[in-house]
This record gives sequence, C-alpha cells and structure tokens, in this order.
Amino acid sequence: MLVGAEDILARLTVLKQSMQAETAIISGEVRLGLPTTVVKLLGRSIKTRTEAAYPGIKLQLIEAMSGYLCDWLGKGELDLAMLYDASFYSAFPSSMVVRPILQETFRLILPPALSVGPPPLTLSDLRDMHFVFPRRLHAIRALIDEFLAAADVDLKVTADVDSLATLVEMVREGHATILPGVAIAAELESGVLHARDLEPAPSRQLNLVWTEQQSNPNATAAVVEVVIDTVRDMVASGRWAATAL
Repeated sequence: MLVGAEDILARLTVLKQSMQAETAIISGEVRLGLPTTVVKLLGRSIKTRTEAAYPGIKLQLIEAMSGYLCDWLGKGELDLAMLYDASFYSAFPSSMVVRPILQETFRLILPPALSVGPPPLTLSDLRDMHFVFPRRLHAIRALIDEFLAAADVDLKVTADVDSLATLVEMVREGHATILPGVAIAAELESGVLHARDLEPAPSRQLNLVWTEQQSNPNATAAVVEVVIDTVRDMVASGRWAATAL
C-alpha cells in the first residue's frame, strides 16, 4: 500500500511538472508600450495575467505618450505597443502588424459642481466654458483639434498641459476638458470628476501594433492574447466604456 501511495505521489509530481513545463516553454523578455491614458486601468491586470499564464515571460511595461511609443516601436526599442489612430503609422515598415482592439468615444469631463444644460449636449453648449487640454504634441489633442476644426467650433482653451495629473487638478478647480473616460477612470468612479456625453463627439480606435520580425515571436504572441483578453474583459464588465473590436 505504501509503495502504491508513493507511486501515485510520484506520478502527480511528474504531471504537475509537465503542466508547468508547457507554459514555461514560452519564455523570454517582452517590452510592451502603454499610453499614459490606459496604463492605470490595464497595466496591473496585464502584468498579473501574464505572470499567471506564462511564468517564463519577463514582461516590461513602458508608459509614455503615443508619439514616443510609436517612435520607440519603429526603432525596435519595443516589441509591441498599444497605440491610438492609424495616422501615426505611416512611417512604419510593411512588416508592422496593426490589430484593432476597441473603439472609444470621448466625453465632456467636468468638476461635479459645474452645471451644464440638459442632455444631449452639443458643441454649441460648450462655448462659454474654459477648457484645459493636453499639449498639441499629444495624440488626444491632435484628435480633438481635428474634430473641432471639422465642426467649425472654437473653444476657450486657457491652458495646455503635459501632465495628466495637472490636467485633472485643473478640472477639479473649475475647468472643463474632453477626454476618453479611460484616462480618468479612477476619478470618475470616485466622483471626483463627472462625465457627460456629447453629440457629436470625437472617437478613437485603440490598436495593438507589433512587427512580424520578432526575436521572440512566441512570447510576443502570448502577450498579445493576454492584452486582447484583458481589454475585452474590461469592456464586458463596464469598467471601460468602449466597444471591443
């Protein structure tokens, strides 16, 4: 009986080691670039899920504005990146893969005490507000400017800032801004800031971008799937107000 028990224990040990080996086969370093506006919502979940599913992968998360991520990806300093809007990708080689993962609509962001008209809000309702936006080098600002120009609307922009934290603080003090909700998800959930829908409103597409010429394609492909699954779960749960693609 003792020999039998030891044999079963040995078999279970071998089975456990085999299962661990299957996931450990995929290993190596993967450098993932995330825009500043999404890193707080996604970063920890992507890291945790990757470690659980692929313990052999060493995942590095690099946070920056989309313009910088685009540049680093083109230079081979990142293995893949989450990037908004295809206008950034014109200089990429044909070996670059662009995988759309979601579409999100911008919203009017206000301090709770700032009252506005009843819904639906239009751009003409915003003319008397004082706005703070990201600087013009930022992808969000480029999209907002393009949208307002197409609508032939001028808003009162009193400040351009680089820091998202500074922008949030200025909105808390009485300014307004237009952002995708994911950029300030924690502030919206806590009630520090308030969001209102606009009609019409700018929107943007989030993509995963990587090159086919990978030094470790299996590890990169594994992280791609983790990112896509994480984004879909965030959208399905309502934590990310967007449409999964």
